[in-house]
Amino acid sequence: MAHIKILSEDIINQIAAGEIIERPASIIKELVENSIDAESTEIDIFLQNAGREKLVVEDNGVGINRNELPLAVKRHATSKLTGSNLFDVVSYGFRGEALPSIASISQFCIESDKTALRIDFGGMPSITNSAISSGTRITVQNMFDRTPARLKFLKSESIELSHCLELIENFAITHPDIKFKVRDDTKVLISFTETDKTARIAEIIGKDLLDRSLYVEDTDDIISLKGYFGHPIDSRHSQNSQRIFINNRWVKDKTISSAIKTSFKDLLPAGRFVTCALFIKINPFYLDVNVSPTKSEVRFRDSRYVQQFVTQAIQKKLNGFDRISLQVDDNRLVIPRKLPSKIQSINPTYLANDSSFNKCNIHDNLARKLEPLIEPNEVASNTNKITSFNDICLNINEQTIVDNSKEMCAQNTKESNTIIEPLLNIENDILINTKFWGEPIAQIFDTYIICKTNEELVIIDQHAVHEKITMEKILKDINIKNIQYLTKPEVFTLTTQQLCTANEVSDELLQCGFIFKIERNTITVSAIPAVMNVSSVKSFLYDIFSDTSAISEIDVKDTIRLKIANIACHNSIRAGRKLTIDEMNSVLYDMQRTYSIHQCNHHRPTFVKISKKQLEKIFERS
Repeated sequence: MAHIKILSEDIINQIAAGEIIERPASIIKELVENSIDAESTEIDIFLQNAGREKLVVEDNGVGINRNELPLAVKRHATSKLTGSNLFDVVSYGFRGEALPSIASISQFCIESDKTALRIDFGGMPSITNSAISSGTRITVQNMFDRTPARLKFLKSESIELSHCLELIENFAITHPDIKFKVRDDTKVLISFTETDKTARIAEIIGKDLLDRSLYVEDTDDIISLKGYFGHPIDSRHSQNSQRIFINNRWVKDKTISSAIKTSFKDLLPAGRFVTCALFIKINPFYLDVNVSPTKSEVRFRDSRYVQQFVTQAIQKKLNGFDRISLQVDDNRLVIPRKLPSKIQSINPTYLANDSSFNKCNIHDNLARKLEPLIEPNEVASNTNKITSFNDICLNINEQTIVDNSKEMCAQNTKESNTIIEPLLNIENDILINTKFWGEPIAQIFDTYIICKTNEELVIIDQHAVHEKITMEKILKDINIKNIQYLTKPEVFTLTTQQLCTANEVSDELLQCGFIFKIERNTITVSAIPAVMNVSSVKSFLYDIFSDTSAISEIDVKDTIRLKIANIACHNSIRAGRKLTIDEMNSVLYDMQRTYSIHQCNHHRPTFVKISKKQLEKIFERS
């Protein structure tokens, strides 16, 4: 049997390095954090072979005294803690902690105060003179050369470089007042000058995306939140586009990620993730940053409270997306090529009344002129761009745009013996302000409502809008006051797991309009929400009780209500039909009262806007 013994200092440091240092970006993180804590205003990073062969981090911050340099590379040396409370951590750290681990797996040199301290792969330190008099420069070469097994876990140069650059981008976001520069042997890779935080975010994620983003801000006695959330049309297939910062640290936190996912669950299809830059500040007493050696994860004392706070803060603002216009992309409005000198005249017929028009026959040449604006096989539901301009507001030769005058409605009635009920009930107060959407002037293809404001043309998908309006009305009706009693109670048997879930969600089911009794392994349902069909009750409840993830949702009641509404809404959406101007006004009226009307229940856009300026660009008037 082997005897117990104390490991050597070198082996201890290598083990610590394995916990802290995964790749070159891990080293850069530790060194840049030290530079930030040293009050640096300029930080330069040099990378050779993505940092695997050599990396240098140099700053203009508070240097290290010559006498303290040997102490900086000792284990458990820190200026992070001023007392004995491990939770009282508000800085990144100052020089120590990770330095001995880095020195154990590389050729390491730290220079400051005209002094250089060198350590090769955990050996004895040597001290010489240096030209660096202010600030600090740290050089790390040939990392993992003496632990080749570690090298096998590194990815390609391009992947390792991307990790390094992403890291610096996130430091640049949290510290916009610091200048950052990253270069290699031949060029500057990224460079950031001092600016404000919003400008820095726009610089990194793109101004267009930021302009379409929703700003959210909320606070209480323990936690505060500020952040930008990208429009659902800018969602991604990966969570990598979510930048989460807690107390100015970039982290990957499941609690916050789950809160964001829950907040956007009604706006994004499965497998899509909203882009965001989210900044959370929380009292350090309620936060543990020492969960992992790299401090890339945190632990909250009350994660459920934090999750609920973030979810509610975001959800309170989501209707703000309705006021972010889904404009036609200006990049699509390219200046067309010059027309031939000989061209047939264009003779559209306009009505004198500016508020509506009957027909507008457009010549083929104009159609061809617009074709470069539309890419083939593009799906409108996945972008904020119009699939075909001709399909929406311009018709060529055999196609026409028609208004919905009384004569047209009368003619349609004569052609059909079927009595069609109004799409929506027209209320007496329909004339309240609907000017955000403009004045309805026409309907085309029995699908799109065309509206006009002073400066914009608004095109509304009546099917998608009606679906969303109906869904929201159903959701409002799902409560304990709006129920239907069953003539014969539904009785069915549950498994042990289903019984556990049933007991967990019983209060939420009651609030939604279910009245039932659980006895042993059976459940007896005597009343259900008024909007539900009796035939769907058993399968619905089986689905709820079999889904153990349901009890982990932030708001179980909202999850249940949405499932009920989806069932009811499936049969309530009516097919497309011709609308009168009054019915169009009714649609616009309900749009203003409907939450998140910018997209339908299936996450497709419900309207787009084309500005007068964009139209002038198409017709070369600008």
